[in-house]
Amino acid sequence: MLKSYSFIFAIIIQINTLIAQDVLTTTPLDSNYTHIATISEKVTFVTTDKLLNVYVITEHGELIKYTPEGKEKARYNNFSLGNPSLVDATNPFQLLLYFPEFMTVVTLDNTLNEAARYDLFDLDLNEVNALCFANDGNIWLYDPVTLTLKKINRNADIMLESEIFTFLFDELPQPDFLIERNNRLYMNDPKQGVFVFDVYGAYENLIPIKNLHTFQMIDEQLVYAKDSTLQAFHLQLLYTRAVPLPYSANEQDHISIERNRLFVVKEDKVIFYEF
Repeated sequence: MLKSYSFIFAIIIQINTLIAQDVLTTTPLDSNYTHIATISEKVTFVTTDKLLNVYVITEHGELIKYTPEGKEKARYNNFSLGNPSLVDATNPFQLLLYFPEFMTVVTLDNTLNEAARYDLFDLDLNEVNALCFANDGNIWLYDPVTLTLKKINRNADIMLESEIFTFLFDELPQPDFLIERNNRLYMNDPKQGVFVFDVYGAYENLIPIKNLHTFQMIDEQLVYAKDSTLQAFHLQLLYTRAVPLPYSANEQDHISIERNRLFVVKEDKVIFYEF
């Protein structure tokens, strides 16, 4: 059992790099962090891609792309659409940027040039607060009018739709975050936890981790910040591993992990660490 826990931690820290190098259960618990860079910027959202690029949405509504060393690489803004609320960088060559005020999804290439737009008003949608890229390049979203999850394509056609939530749940979820990973769709409700669906929108189960607003799925683990620690809940073993963070953290902090890098939004700055 101790070897299994050590293996879990190895996955958290090294992710795919260590797996590729066949590093198994020998990685010790290590909470040593090396500061790489600090960006002075008030940020409302941060995420990363598998190439270690960092994407932040500033309080002024700009999307900025940084290198792993903290150097600005590209910048995008469209003030006519208001402020974006999230960026999905699952595919580093096709980004999703969502402008909730005008119900518009903009896709960008890896240089942050605009590639396409989705007008969600065309689907008679209203107040969409949770959406993400699907693994096939289409878009998952929660429709608060029909109370269903929907997958739409570039033509705003509905490709898949879940069962109506009133038939599934005694208490309706209030989703604020969606992410698709490992052939599962994870839908967050801060009050109830993380709802898990398959890639066809069929409900599977509820992970009762509450008060989250953002998280990552790394292999079979749900990773988030809490009480100055990095928490990793293993979906199969139902075990939570906690690793100290280099700062005081809570569930509302925006953090992102890629391989051996940790990126943190704290007050009016973004901090880059290696560990």
